[in-house]
Amino acid sequence: QAILAQALACRPHTSLSVSLRMVAMKAKQLNTRNKLGKFSKRDYGKTIKLGGKTYDHVMIEAAKIATKGKGDGRVSRADARLICKAARPSSDGRSTYDATEKATMAYIRKTYKF
Repeated sequence: QAILAQALACRPHTSLSVSLRMVAMKAKQLNTRNKLGKFSKRDYGKTIKLGGKTYDHVMIEAAKIATKGKGDGRVSRADARLICKAARPSSDGRSTYDATEKATMAYIRKTYKF
């Protein structure tokens, strides 16, 4: 409520619904869809080829999702956590990190702005 009061104090001419939308932005999620457009389980073992090299599909999709937003193509700190979650999907972060995922992370760091 304090954040809402601060938002209204900064912009007294705006309505309450506009202020609520500014305060509570929806977090980005990594969703996968099948060919019919329906949600499906993520296949963490799926790979794709870009430029003749093999990369991890889920990590590349997470990077594409992370760059959407403000429109400047940068990856924010919260979005970088989304990419890390795609790299290590277990809750304790102790998943394996093989050569494909390492190459994918290097590709993402080289291609996208942070």
